[in-house]
Amino acid sequence: MECVEAINPDILAEISKWAKKATLDEDVKNLRRSPRQKVKEIDLEENLL
Repeated sequence: MECVEAINPDILAEISKWAKKATLDEDVKNLRRSPRQKVKEIDLEENLL
């Protein structure tokens, strides 16, 4: 649940952006996802806890 709560603001922002564009265009055909953010690579020796 913590992971979901952590990304929830990003999800809501993206949905809001899609809703605004769909309303302006009066169509959902041209909706696109935003580019993915770069994620730091995990080192095999890194402690993830």
